Amino acid sequence: MIKFNYNMHSCNQGEIMIDLDKFGDFLKNRREGVKLTQIEASDLMDINKSTLWRLENGYISPSFETILKISKVYKIHNNDIIESLSNDP
Repeated sequence: MIKFNYNMHSCNQGEIMIDLDKFGDFLKNRREGVKLTQIEASDLMDINKSTLWRLENGYISPSFETILKISKVYKIHNNDIIESLSNDP
């Protein structure tokens, strides 16, 4: 099970330290790479456009369900998305 650690200070085994800005940039770059607008991408993912906007701008982290939707629409492996969440260099 993946457990996200939001306070960015320490990380226990099985937790991922999240850099939401890094993830947002990754997500936006992937969307633009497949030439989709936020509206088109959010419709394909069956999520609210404001949710995609907040993800891309680093305001919220994705649920595992959303990670699965992102990987399907952008045709990328779930691990690549999870790695993009990591605060590791």
